[in-house]
Amino acid sequence: GSGAAHKPYHSWGGYCMSKAALHMMYQVFKEEKAAVKSESDSPLLLPRFGSIRPGVVDTPMQETLRTAQDFQNVQFFRNLKEEGKLVSSKKVAKFIDFLLHDTEPDEFEEDEWDIRDAAHQSRW
Repeated sequence: GSGAAHKPYHSWGGYCMSKAALHMMYQVFKEEKAAVKSESDSPLLLPRFGSIRPGVVDTPMQETLRTAQDFQNVQFFRNLKEEGKLVSSKKVAKFIDFLLHDTEPDEFEEDEWDIRDAAHQSRW
């Protein structure tokens, strides 16, 4: 998951659409899997799908955004950096490791996981 899947950004059409498509794919697979499970009496080996919202991560892409001259939302991203609100890639890696190794498969795919959700932060 990504904020860009849920909020449009000027001049980010392709990026926002690709993130929205991935989010919709997760939702569709979740619905289809639930239907298949309810129609079957035998255990099925179906792929697992989850959705992760890592927040705004401090990456080289963010660095490029903050130096852009023709990006309408440049000040928003500069402020995130200045205010220390970007998430480190190490923190995101720890979060993803927790999701892949320390959650049960049904729990992992049940809902979209947001790194900012305080309800599960004590677990990782």
